[in-house]
Formats: sequence, structure tokens, C-alpha cells
Amino acid sequence: MYLNIVNRIIFFHVPKNAGTTIRDLFEKRFGRGVIMTKAFDTSHITPSHLKILFGIDLSTYNLYMIARNPYDSELSYYYYMKKSPHHRYHKQLVDKSFREYLEWRVENAGVSQQDYYCENIKVFQLEQIHLFHDHFKFKEVRMRNSTGPRKVKVYDERCANIVYKMRRRDFDTFKYSKDSWSQY
Repeated sequence: MYLNIVNRIIFFHVPKNAGTTIRDLFEKRFGRGVIMTKAFDTSHITPSHLKILFGIDLSTYNLYMIARNPYDSELSYYYYMKKSPHHRYHKQLVDKSFREYLEWRVENAGVSQQDYYCENIKVFQLEQIHLFHDHFKFKEVRMRNSTGPRKVKVYDERCANIVYKMRRRDFDTFKYSKDSWSQY
């Protein structure tokens, strides 16, 4: 999350949705954001938790988030957990296939992108990130933590159905097509 009191901006950092890159852009343009607490990590805090835990009146801020095709998001998360020894699930997942990961993920899904969605939030889709850059007049952008282009298609219909069922709210809320899995 990036919170700037002076400019009345809150950017909600959805995991694996270019949040580190976006936070860096905000800090470069508007200065460092407010750190809410050192007691626990607030980098991926949801709007409802921000309001409950810190009493922030969200209606007084310009709210932003980046949405990402759930098929791409799950694939990115899979590769991130596998390649990051520091990730808490790395040891559990390092030897799992994508399908095994998805089956595990059904039981351990955590939050969805939809959990970051709230009233008056401006949503930009990662696939059209240039609109976000244009909105804030950001110049050159270098994506951090990118898994890069994929040389092998990992989705089959079974994997796609698992993701669609698990992330249905994200598909509906952010208007992603159920049939878009074939590009991944």
C-alpha cells in the first residue's frame, strides 16, 4: 500500500499485480508514503482492514488499485513462490507442477483481488497499464519482480477451470473473460 496524506492518495497493493513498481512510481513522484506501523506488514492491506485497524476515512482519499487477469495472476504467483526461497510456501511448492499448485491453492487461497475493491476506487487493469501511466503522467516505467515472458503454455482446460472457480469474483468484478486462459 502507498498512502500519501498531502496528496490524498491511497494505492492498494494487490500481490503480484505490479504493486512494487507502482509504489516506486508514487514515491518518485510524490515522496515516500506513510508507514502505518512496524508491528506488522501493511504493504498488502485491504481497504476494509485499513479502515478498521487505523480508522482511515477512505472517502477523503483518491483510491487506486491494479487488477490483473486471474489466469496470469495465479501463474505469476506460482512462479514467484517457486523461485523465492524466502517465501513462506516455497518449500511446500518448489517441486509442485502448476496443476498441483492450483489444487493446493484452492485450499489455501487467501485474499482475492476483489478484496481490494471498494466504493470510489479507480481500477486500472495491468494489461492496460499505459492508462495508469497516462493518468499520473508517469514517464518511463520499469516493471520490477516480473516473471517475464513465458515460453511454455502451462494452462489446460482443467487448470483453467480450477482458477475460474477459485477466482470467479475477480473475473466478474474486473470483467475478465473465462476463455482468456488460452493465451497463458
